[in-house]
Amino acid sequence: MSQPPDKSQDISPPPFNVGLFLQNQAQEIALRRGEIELKREQAQQNFEYANKALAAQLEDREQERAFVHKGQQGARIFIDAMVIVLAVFLSIALFLDKDQIALEIVKAIGFLFAGGIGGYAIGRQQVKTNGSGTKTG
Repeated sequence: MSQPPDKSQDISPPPFNVGLFLQNQAQEIALRRGEIELKREQAQQNFEYANKALAAQLEDREQERAFVHKGQQGARIFIDAMVIVLAVFLSIALFLDKDQIALEIVKAIGFLFAGGIGGYAIGRQQVKTNGSGTKTG
């Protein structure tokens, strides 16, 4: 039987090439610099995008507020005009001694007001019972 070769003598470390090692380190450093630069550019682009998104959101909110304000202003003008027309009509009816017409107008206004208050109360009660602020149906 033959003896296996002695492996302790065959194992020798590969020669260490300092120039190759330094070249690899230089390439790694260059790659890391590139990665850092890419991350910096990406962060800058994210910052610019976030600023543009915030500016767009600000403009949208301003337009929404202006739209809502315009609608509320129109509703106020309409209600004010209706109150003035009713006051003028009642004044004319009272001036012409048509007390019964004025009384019927005041009754009708009272019924409409009571119906509006009742409808509002029923709507609020349904919102409480459903547990949500959205209208159903």
